[in-house]
Amino acid sequence: MIVANPRRVKLISESSRKNDRLDAEFLARLLQADQKLLAPVRHRSETAQADLMGVGVRAQLVELRTGTVNAARGLVKSFGQRLADCEADSLRESHAAQLEPAIRGHIEGLLRVVRELTEEIAACEAELEKLSAERYGEETRRLKQVPMVGPITSLAYVLTLEDASRFKRSRDVGCYLGMRPKRDDSGQSQPELRIT
Repeated sequence: MIVANPRRVKLISESSRKNDRLDAEFLARLLQADQKLLAPVRHRSETAQADLMGVGVRAQLVELRTGTVNAARGLVKSFGQRLADCEADSLRESHAAQLEPAIRGHIEGLLRVVRELTEEIAACEAELEKLSAERYGEETRRLKQVPMVGPITSLAYVLTLEDASRFKRSRDVGCYLGMRPKRDDSGQSQPELRIT
């Protein structure tokens, strides 16, 4: 089975004569002429997709915690007070103790959510680190040699590419991830411009 890249098959998506029979016929003709015209998409395996979902869940939890911390800080600030200046993962209900009694209960509720999200993030990170070591150990171990690359970043990279051998050159990986340099082809010069 071949899955066509819809961005590359605009003749179908932008057609004013849309129906399944015509679309199927057009796809069949493109496939018969040259499979590369369809810019086939290669899907991740079900296992890799499920593992990558764990990375996405962690990212969502971190985003929720950041939003909750920002809301708590903003609400307190509008009342003329401030929460302790500390990292989000160490913010607890006890940090609301010095606030005015009128707002303390509300902020403690938000900080309780922050604490619960922090605990959930820690559990998620432990699970991802275990997965990284057990299932993708060799690939992630090499990536973690790069400064500032930890188990979660390396795991996300490995799972996004899934099979690095399908790329002929290392420069092709950037394009696959959406970092394609623009090109200005004029006369004898073909300089690469900034990345899109």
